[in-house]
Amino acid sequence: GAVKRTPDGWTAEMRIPWVSLNYPSGSKPINISLNFARYQSRTHIMSIWSNIGSQYFFERDGVWEGVQPPVGSFKPKLSLLPYLLPGYQDGAYSLRSGLDVRYTPKPDLTAVASINPDLGTVEGAIQSIQFSRFAKFVPERRPFFLEGQDYFGNDGNNVAAVYFYSQNIPQFDLGTKVYGKLSPKDSFGLMNTVSFASRNDTATSYRHQFSDTSSAGFSLVQKSANDDNNTVGVLNQSTR
Repeated sequence: GAVKRTPDGWTAEMRIPWVSLNYPSGSKPINISLNFARYQSRTHIMSIWSNIGSQYFFERDGVWEGVQPPVGSFKPKLSLLPYLLPGYQDGAYSLRSGLDVRYTPKPDLTAVASINPDLGTVEGAIQSIQFSRFAKFVPERRPFFLEGQDYFGNDGNNVAAVYFYSQNIPQFDLGTKVYGKLSPKDSFGLMNTVSFASRNDTATSYRHQFSDTSSAGFSLVQKSANDDNNTVGVLNQSTR
C-alpha cells in the first residue's frame, strides 16, 4: 500500500493479492461487489464510498463488472498446525497434543479439521451475571467455530436469525467442517464434532440466492448424546 497528499486531499493505493480472496473458479469474467470505508478517529466520522446505510444493505455496494480472475494460477493449499502442551498440576505431569488441518481445494471451497483441540487456552467471552428470562448469547472465540461461521444458518442479512449457536457445543475430540460455494448462487456448510465419551453434534446449512435482495435456504442441527437425540430443522428465507 501507499498514500500520497494532493492539493485537494490525499490518495491511497492498495494491492490485494488474489490468493487472499475467495472467488468463483472458472474461466469466464465475473462481477465483484466493491466498496470502501474510512473511519476518522479525530472526528468519529465514518465515510463510505457507496452508502449502504445503517442496516448494511450490501446490494447497494458498487459493482466491478467484467473482472477476469487469474486462470490456472490457483493451487490447492494444505496447512498443518500441530501443538504440544506440557503441564504440571497437583504434583502430576501432563502432556497434551493435537493437530489443526486446513485444506483449500478450490478458491471458493474450504475444509478444516481439528484433532484434540485445546480450547481451554482460548480467551473466553465476558458474560453478564444479570438474570433474565431469555437465553444469553456470547461471542464465539474458538478458532474452529469461527472458521466459515457465516455459512452456517446466517445469511449475513438478518443477524438476529442465527439458527446455529456454536457455544452449545463444549469441548470435543474431533471436529470436521466443509463450507463454500457450489455455484455463484448456492452456498453450503457442513460441520460435525465428536466427543468420544459423550456426544456427537452436526450442523448443516444450504442457501440459494435468487437475487441481490432475495434468498432462501435451510438449516439442520442435530445433537446425539448418551441420554438423548435432538434434531432441529429450520427453513429460512430473506427478502429485502
